[in-house]
Amino acid sequence: MVQLRQLAEQQLAQERDKEPVPETPEEVRSLLHDLRIHQVELEMQNEELRTTQAVLQASRDRFSNLYNFSPVSFCTLDEKGIVVECNLTLCQLLNRERRQLMGYSLGRNLPPEDIPIFQDMLSNHAPIVEERLRMRVQDGESRTLHVLLKLQRITTPIEGSGVWFAAISDITSLHLLTEDLRIKSAAIENTREGVMITQLNGKICFVNEAFEHITGYRREQVMDQNPRLLQSGRQSADFYREMWQTIEAKAHWMGEIWNRRENGEEYPVLMSISTIFDDAHNPAYYVGVFSNIAGRKQAEAELCQHRDHLEDLVAKRTEELVLSKLAAEAASHAKSAFLANMSHELRTPMNGVLGMIDLARRRITDPKGLDYLGKAKLSADRLLGVLNDILDISKIEAERMVFESIPLQLSVVVDNLTSTLGHKATEKGLQLTTDLPVEVLRPPLKGDPLRLGQILFNLVGNAIKFTDQGGVTLRVRQVGEMPEAVQMRFEVADTGIGIDTEAQTRLFHSFEQADNSMTRKYGGTGLGLAICKRLVQLMGGEIGVESTPRQGSTFWFVVPLKKQAHDAVPPAPTFAKLTAEQRLQAKYDAGTRILVAEDEPVSQEIALGMLEDVGLAVDVAQDGREALALAKQNRYALILMDMQMPVMNGVEATQVIRSDSQNQTTPILAMTANAFDEDRQVCIDAGMNDHITKPVDPGKLYETLLAWLEKRGN
Repeated sequence: MVQLRQLAEQQLAQERDKEPVPETPEEVRSLLHDLRIHQVELEMQNEELRTTQAVLQASRDRFSNLYNFSPVSFCTLDEKGIVVECNLTLCQLLNRERRQLMGYSLGRNLPPEDIPIFQDMLSNHAPIVEERLRMRVQDGESRTLHVLLKLQRITTPIEGSGVWFAAISDITSLHLLTEDLRIKSAAIENTREGVMITQLNGKICFVNEAFEHITGYRREQVMDQNPRLLQSGRQSADFYREMWQTIEAKAHWMGEIWNRRENGEEYPVLMSISTIFDDAHNPAYYVGVFSNIAGRKQAEAELCQHRDHLEDLVAKRTEELVLSKLAAEAASHAKSAFLANMSHELRTPMNGVLGMIDLARRRITDPKGLDYLGKAKLSADRLLGVLNDILDISKIEAERMVFESIPLQLSVVVDNLTSTLGHKATEKGLQLTTDLPVEVLRPPLKGDPLRLGQILFNLVGNAIKFTDQGGVTLRVRQVGEMPEAVQMRFEVADTGIGIDTEAQTRLFHSFEQADNSMTRKYGGTGLGLAICKRLVQLMGGEIGVESTPRQGSTFWFVVPLKKQAHDAVPPAPTFAKLTAEQRLQAKYDAGTRILVAEDEPVSQEIALGMLEDVGLAVDVAQDGREALALAKQNRYALILMDMQMPVMNGVEATQVIRSDSQNQTTPILAMTANAFDEDRQVCIDAGMNDHITKPVDPGKLYETLLAWLEKRGN
């Protein structure tokens, strides 16, 4: 402004120098007037200039705000992509300050595959170039950008040089939305179900490719048409009225409809119709999804036919199964009856053989005769063992094997074993040893001592049989513990002949032996190990063998034994110095009367001889009715009752004796060849006190008699 005033004064001075100096007052006044006019004009020009400057500054401020705070990132780039100028939006996008971006190469934020695209844009001489690029911002996030470059020529010593004005828009959200729409559109187009979208007035605005395939209509044929053109006319007006009532209630509708193709063919579809809502949750469109279910309908019809046929087949097969079940049950009953009968028929003569041998040994003093009888006893015992094995395996296969759960002491089981088999080992010059740590003897247990002893008897007996020198060792270890039981491992190791690998695979099968040749040295039925395996499995355990030929064998089995409360531990057995037979002879005389109910003459004679040998008085009844009559007439210290007898069997006789006789509380012991567990239970249920199985072992008979006579005396 000062400069402008100085220029005006200089111009006036020059004009004064050219013009003549006023000489009169009038000329002076005229000159002053002109000067005032020029001064007013000059002030007006100055005011206009100030106004223009203010307008320019406001315009510059507005442009700066628009430039810096625009949602689009703006910058100026040189021909190499270096930032010359930028707005604040670009700074925010790249998370950098403006000073950091000055002289910064924009290509540094591009992934390797987008750098060549950006370089091509810079080398392009077109007025405007645009591309979609990906750019990494400072926090590592990748953004999708739309980049527009406008070439701005400037005058420089280099011909054709210029700068690029860049407009950069962040379209990441739009890109994701577009990609999402593309995927959904592809899914709709590629689905096998027909898709139809209509406006609220019912006009079709979209169909997919499957719609064309199912209906036979092209898209251009159905656009802006009403879906009624697909109806076959099979559904009633009420059907469609109810359908639209459901849809207009903003509920989802699904049902089967018959449609008509473009060629007139009718077909069933499963239709699902839903409402599409806008952001304000107002209905905007309807979408229908449907599939041709003609194939399914045909399959259902065929399935219905098959079902009817299948019901007939099932009814027929059920009838066959019922008949098969009845036949199987009859066969099982027949097998059970056969086993029971075979047990009785085999044990009865064996009782006669063994009983007579025992009576003869008691009365013969000739050494040679005693030797003969001893050998006969060994043969009879061996035969009895074979019979017991056959009956045991038959009971197992008939699922009639029953296990007891009673207090069990491992020391007692092992002592019984060694006392029975110890002499056999000694006779062969072998050493039978046991290895039972204190920790396996301490916990009170429950189980079936008879079956556990049977398994050990088989394994130890086999070990002695197949060992010629050295010894046999029985080891017991606890190998696991559960809340209610402990896992016990039993091992029987020998120094015998051993078993090869091929033979080991056959050992635990019925009627199998390691040596089945006609020249085999060792006898046996091949049932012992099979019975052991089945017993172990029924007890919930496992069994196996480890052996090398000529280096001995180790048979092992692991079984769970239940724990027993410490206060339920049975008292330790006391061993009297006298045998049961001697104690009977010493304590009871001919005044102790015993009733024996037995119909088989040989068994009568054996029982009579065994009882009279210990000084007891014996009455013999030929059948149950005779036993009942004697029980009503006399009081007996004990009654021995056979089960199978003519006229009246032992079970019936016992039941009547318990209800009407002088022996309602007298111990009644079954002495019978019926050896199954259910036979024992039948006797107990009838009122008997115990069960003695034939063949009768004299020692066990005397122990049982002594126990019940002493209990009766108490």
